[in-house]
Parts: sequence; C-alpha cells; structure tokens
Amino acid sequence: MSMQVPEGKLDREAQLSLLTERLQGHQIFGRQRGRMGPIMDWLDDMIGDTDNPTEFLSQFDSSVSDFRVMANMLAVLKRDGHDLAYAELKHVLRARNSFLPGETVPVEVTRPITIVMLDPDRTMLFVNWMLMVGRHWDHEGFRRTKAFADMSPAIPKTVPSPSSTFYQKISQQMLDSFPRLAEILRRRYSSMDICYDWIGWQAYEAYYDAIEDQGLFPPAGGVGLRVEMHQHDHEIESIISTSDYSARELHFLNTYATSMIYLVEGDQATVLAQYSREQQKNITTWQINVPKDYVMNYDGHVLPYVGLHLEDEHESQKRHDKVFCSLGVNNGLGARILESYTADSQEYQVFNGRCFGRPNPEVENLHLGKPFRVLFAHYI
Repeated sequence: MSMQVPEGKLDREAQLSLLTERLQGHQIFGRQRGRMGPIMDWLDDMIGDTDNPTEFLSQFDSSVSDFRVMANMLAVLKRDGHDLAYAELKHVLRARNSFLPGETVPVEVTRPITIVMLDPDRTMLFVNWMLMVGRHWDHEGFRRTKAFADMSPAIPKTVPSPSSTFYQKISQQMLDSFPRLAEILRRRYSSMDICYDWIGWQAYEAYYDAIEDQGLFPPAGGVGLRVEMHQHDHEIESIISTSDYSARELHFLNTYATSMIYLVEGDQATVLAQYSREQQKNITTWQINVPKDYVMNYDGHVLPYVGLHLEDEHESQKRHDKVFCSLGVNNGLGARILESYTADSQEYQVFNGRCFGRPNPEVENLHLGKPFRVLFAHYI
C-alpha cells in the first residue's frame, strides 16, 4: 500500500525532483554549499517562527543589517590593533550571559541569587587545608601534630622538613576544629598498616558532622558546589564513586555530596528565613542580582562557577564585572559568579600562594604573594 500524501503536498520523489531541478547549476548554492553550518540552526528557528517567506525575509534582512553593523565594528577594531576590545566584543556577541567589563544592568530587570556558606570559619579552614596541603591529603600533616603523638606513640615519627611546617600547623587546627576527625584518626592510627592512607573522606565526614552538630542544613532549593581543583579530581571522584559506605557515610554523601557552598534562587532575607536567628549567626551569604533571563540551569546542569576573593580585592572585581559580583562582602570575602572554562574562572581556580586571611611565607616567594582566590563548581 502506498503512503498517503497530504493534499497540496508533493510526495517524496516529487519533492526531491523539484529540489534537484532548482539547485541544478545554481551558482550561489555552489558557493555556499557546506559553509552555512554555523548559522543553519538560527535560520531554522527563524523560519519556524514566521508564517511565510515574506515575513521571514523581512526579519532576516533586519538581522543581516544588524550583523553588518556589528561585523564592521569588529573589523575596525581588528584593523586598528585593538585586540582586547575585539576579543571582548566577540565574546559578548557570542555568549548570552556575558557582559562588557564595568557594564551594569538596571535593577528592575534583575533577579536575586544568594550564595550560602554554612559555618564559614570551619568551612574556610577546610578549604585552606585542601588548597595548601594540596596532594598531601594523606596523613603527612597529622603525623607531625602533638595530637598524633598522643594517639599513637608507638609509630615512628617522620622527621619534619621545612615544607612540612605548614602541614603540621593547619593539621593541628583541623584536629582542634573537628573533634570527630581526631576520633577517626585515633582509631585508624591504632594500626601501622593504614597510617599512610588518604583521609579525604574522613575529613569530609568530620566537617559535615560538625555542621549537623550545630543544627545547620543545606538551604532548600540550593545547588551544592564544591572546591574546584583539577589536580584533585581523581581523588575527590574516588570519594563519590565508591559503593563501600557505612549508613553514616551514605547519609553525608546523599545530603552534601562534598558541597561547601550553595547557590539558591532568591534574596538573602528569604533564604535566611529558613534558619533561626541563632543559626543565622553561623551562616555567611552573598547576594548577586543577575539579569532576569540569566540561565543558571540547562538540561539539569548548573552552568556557573562561583569564585570567592578577599575583601580588599572586591572593588577591583566589581570594576571588571559589576553584573555578576556580590552586592557586598561578608566574612572578609566577596563573591562572583563566573562562566565555566573562561580565563576569569581559571584565575580563581589556580591557588596563588596565600591562605585565606593571611600570607603564607612558605610559598609566597613562589607565587609573588598573589591574592587568595578559590573556585567552586557543581558536579552531576
């Protein structure tokens, strides 16, 4: 049985015959064949949004006129050697959520997004520990603390090297601030065989245990972000891909998923209303008024990163990007929403040799004392 063709439409063979006839010897088709890929989706959307060829051509001509103006502006910048301006204009023309440095958006066309950090003192200590200890997420620092000597006096102590002094100091602060971590290590140090094991998950568990002890919890509707460090990806992934968890560990994993801060749609007052006044004393928030059409989620993926920087750097960050900088600073830090995989986000990702709140003399000479920054990202 042959397929029925709707009235007024040609069947498949007739359509292909008509197309072949129209394109035979068509010089413009010959010139553009295979070259219109980048704009075909745009053309397809415009054709779908218009009712007839006349309406389409009217919109198309208007758009092409706009393109001509912007393309000429780009060409002039390139000709005059203004490479930075050329790159910035090209970027804002290409990316929907991008703005020129220093550009502002009227508040009436914005919506608030709030960044939440629970227990900022302990959180920033934990972040510093991760950043400064770096790949030494094993027991190196803890094995040099006084608390370690009390835990397991029978285990030989490694002779401290100059570079290990900071590990010892910050590890002692970790033990003082997270009682459960000391308890976990005390149990593990009872065996010589595991005293060199990596302790990343145990540190996370102790951190979230301290959060819950204060009655704190992730904000409703919040999307959790964790510290972004490529050099640790394989280590952090080992935490969230292993299935051999206790019920307690699974509770922390399902609740927090290694999150350190949270992105929430809504203003600070609304978000903080979830917590009691006593709880609010131990919560830090930053509000950023983003454009109303800013897309934070796409197909289940959270697009932006969040960068934190020191208070004394906030004004310079706002001059560079007013739209996505926090309205103010809190707990000695300012915040900024960043696009994934851009030069700006990479600046935050590279730890520049300074611990939050104070320089670190052991590494400052290597990094010229650049300011503290840290980047947070979401992982599915």
